[in-house]
Formats: sequence, structure tokens, C-alpha cells
Amino acid sequence: MDIKESRKVRRLALTCVGVAVMAIGAGAVRASSPPLERPGDTFETLHSRYDARAADDPDALHLLVQAAMLCREYEPNWKSEPFITSSFRVFGAWQDRFCGGVNRGNDYARYKAIGKTTPWNSPVEKPLTLDEAVEVALTSDSPMRLESAAYAIENGSIRWQLGTGFLRYTNTVPNLGQLQAMAVRSIACRYSGACDAGGMDTMWMCARDRRCTPAITVFGLWATEHSRVEMAAVRSMLQQLMQERERRGADR
Repeated sequence: MDIKESRKVRRLALTCVGVAVMAIGAGAVRASSPPLERPGDTFETLHSRYDARAADDPDALHLLVQAAMLCREYEPNWKSEPFITSSFRVFGAWQDRFCGGVNRGNDYARYKAIGKTTPWNSPVEKPLTLDEAVEVALTSDSPMRLESAAYAIENGSIRWQLGTGFLRYTNTVPNLGQLQAMAVRSIACRYSGACDAGGMDTMWMCARDRRCTPAITVFGLWATEHSRVEMAAVRSMLQQLMQERERRGADR
């Protein structure tokens, strides 16, 4: 990867992180429905489906900001760049299809401007408390609210007890907050649809890590970064969360 390509991927990754953290400000909860992003979606199909809801639905606006952002630095002539890695070739081919051959910088600016005028997207002085985050994890079907909960659980000073029994005799306990957050983000993935192969979360993560392959998913990327014990813990915690959500009627 040459310097130009490296800088582009780094800017994309940093911007995506910023969009994810913006989810802390989302307050609305979506009604149960199919995933926001569906297999084969493009910027145009997402725009057609959600543009009219952007000013009223935090999840719709977040999705459109992310879609436009992934196309904001799209360069149709990327194949002419020297020293293209196999990962960037996969990402570039995905951008060709997803962006429709069009740079979406203007759309990105427009959706960001909409976000600045919506009261539910205003800056938040403090993140969710642990109790608030746990309640969101057990009841919400909003990808942004679930991301907010995952962020609070991973970065808060008070630890959640979920999974402590499973990890009591391992050396992964210091990572418990991160693993708990991964379990909550797995639920968000169910509603966003962005973590499957070709999904938007998958593509920015693999571009960031330079690990794009045609079949890669968010969960596959996690598996390359964490031990089998850690991934087993995430699956165990996710199962517990899903059972409690079902009991509460959160997942219908």
C-alpha cells in the first residue's frame, strides 16, 4: 500500500469511528422491522428507502451519513494507483458497486447538516450510565441506541457482571468490558444489517485493518483479533442477552 492509499484508509477509519461515537446522542427507538441495510444495497437504494426519514429517525440519518461517508472519497480511477493491495482491491470493487461510480461528498455534507439541526443529535455532556446502558442492551432495537450502550459498557468506570463467571479462571477478565460491548454490538448488527459480508460496518473495518476479502464479516474480523476463549465468551454473553431480550419481548 502506498502513502496515498494508506492515508485514505486511515482518514476513512477515523471518520467512521467518529460517526459511531455520535450514536451516543441518539434517543429514539425504532419499531421492529427488517434490518436497515440489506444484501445488495447501494447508496442509491439506501437513499431511496431512508432519505425522507432522515430528519426524524436517528437510525436512518446515521445510516445515510455512513453510506455517504464511505463514498465521500471514492475515486473512480483507483485501479490506476500503483501498488494496490489485495485488500484494497476488494474494497475498491465494493465501492464501485456501492457508490455507483459517484463521489458522494455533497450528500455527506447535506446529511451532516441535517444532523446539526435535529435535537436528538445534539452533543451529549455524558454517556449513558451502566444501568441505562444495560436497559438499552436488553430492550432496544435501535442500532444507534445499542451502539451507545456498547460504548458506555466498554468505557465506563463501573463494570457489568455479565460474563464474569465464564471468564473467572482465564486471563481475559481485563478485557471483559470490551467483550461485553462486542456482545451488545452483535445485537446492533442484527438490526442494522451492516455487519454481514459487504455490509457497511464490515467494509470500513476491513479497510481500516487492511483485511478485506469478499466473504469477510465483522464477526470474522473480530475472530482474527481475539482468542477462541474470548470469542466463546462473546457468544455465551450474546446468548444470555438474547434469552433475556426474548423474555422481555424485545425481539419479536
